[in-house]
Formats: sequence, structure tokens, C-alpha cells
Amino acid sequence: MKYPYDNMNMQMMLDQGTVAALGDKILLNDNIDHYIDLNAPDNRKYLGTSNKLSSFTVIQFCLAGTMDQKLNLQRYHLCKNDVMIVRSGQIGELSELTADAKLIVIACSNDFFYHFDEVADATRLRQLLMTHPYCHLTDREMEENVALYHFIKRHITEGGSYTEVIVRSYLQALIYNIYSSIIKEDAKTVKPHARISRQQELFNRFIEVVQDHYQQERNIQYYADLLCITPKYLSQVIYKVSGHYAGDYIEGFVILEAKALIKSRNYSMLQISEMLHFASQSFFGRYFKKATGFTPLQFQDEG
Repeated sequence: MKYPYDNMNMQMMLDQGTVAALGDKILLNDNIDHYIDLNAPDNRKYLGTSNKLSSFTVIQFCLAGTMDQKLNLQRYHLCKNDVMIVRSGQIGELSELTADAKLIVIACSNDFFYHFDEVADATRLRQLLMTHPYCHLTDREMEENVALYHFIKRHITEGGSYTEVIVRSYLQALIYNIYSSIIKEDAKTVKPHARISRQQELFNRFIEVVQDHYQQERNIQYYADLLCITPKYLSQVIYKVSGHYAGDYIEGFVILEAKALIKSRNYSMLQISEMLHFASQSFFGRYFKKATGFTPLQFQDEG
């Protein structure tokens, strides 16, 4: 059975089994009361498989054990009291998971996740999660979030009047809790009253627009135009902030998506080249081999 990589939507999450769900707005899953059987086929299929979230956001709490996860171009090692938020549109891959791992997973439609009275709050949260998808919590912070999770779980399971409103309120409290923890942790690494530099802001914005457009555009000029600066200045800033060239990030996102599409075995190489807007399959093959050292077919059969 195939598990389409590029269409990991809420319905697919619901089909894979849940602890509790409120329609297609929010679903919960956890293994608080049992350990994970890493030899079970249904669990093995998730290791090393890339998935791109479509129109929903996932909150992951690690209560015990460890998990290694790739998120776009970054690697993360989660252990006890860690939380990670995977935003819609991001490509994630679970690389490793220990048998003693205890996890809570909350998946929400984007409308449900970003439902704030103040539009500015949703905008600030999106910006914060762009640069800080991961945070380590104190024991007390984790206890509070787990308690909120159980409140959400109970109300979904038991139902009743105003269930959706109550669940949304608890979820919003949980999100603000995480939001507060991220800000607090970030403040520890920044000098008091220090402001993020213009160049760092430009780098963050560049990564954001690349993530939105890399499937269609690989030209630095395109991104420089979006950011209202020259390609030369953009390249200089990106290299100064990160030590990598702007083109490296564009290529990195393209290759990451190409690898996931190839490994899914759901599409022909021609279809993948068209999905990533290459002029031809042969051009895609040359681009992929230059970046990885493998032809697309070699990569599909490798490992």
C-alpha cells in the first residue's frame, strides 16, 4: 500500500488511528499508557519516510525517551520535556525513535490552530515558529501542557454542549503556553534589550519566501525582487548570517522535496520533474545528480 508523500492531510491522519478527534479540526494521539513496538510494521513504515503537511499543523511533546527528526533542512534531537511544532507546508522525517519514547501528538487544521482574537497574535506566532520550531520546557511547563492536553482529550471524548468552543479555548491556552516558553528560552540566549539585526530579519524572511516558492522558482533574482533588494546584496547577507550561499538554500529545499517524492514511489520521474517545474526530465536528472551524486533512479533504489 502506498502512502502519498505530498498529501499528508487531516483525513490521512484520521485514517491512521487516533486517541480522540473533533471532526477534521483537531485530532489527538499519544502512547502515554503503553510503549512503542518498534518492530511492528505499522511503526517501521514511519521511520525514514518523508511527509509534507498539507493544511494542518502538528504539535509534538516528548515526555520520555528520544526521537530524531528532520524538519526541512534541519535536524532535531528531542528528549524529555521537548516540544516541536511542525507547520503546514514543511517536510518532516522521523529518523530514529527509542522504544521507551512517550509522545503526545496534536494535529490541528490551520484555521483551528491559528484561531486568535487578535490577527497580530497569529502573525507573530507564525513568525516565531518560523525561527523557533523547537523548545525545551521545564518540568512545571510540561506538566501544565500535559494537563491541558488531558482537558482537551476529555472534552472531545465525552462531548457535550459547546465542545468545540471549550476545546478551542484549551488549545489556545496550550499554544500560548508554548509561545511563552519559546520567548522565555530565546531571551536566555540574547542580551537584554538586544534587537534582532536587519540582516537576520532579512535571512528569516528569505527562508520563509523560499519555502513558499521553491517548487516554482530557483532563480535568486526572483527572491531578491520579492524582498526588494539586489541579488548581490541578498547573497552577501545570506552568506554573512549563515555561512552558506542563497542558492544553497534554494537547492536544498528543491532536493529535499525531490528525495521525498522519489522515495514515495508514487510518481514517475517525469511527473516529479513536472511537479518541481523543471524544463525536462533530463534537466531534472542532471540537477539532482549534481547535488546528490546519484541519478534519481539510483537514489530510489539506494538503501
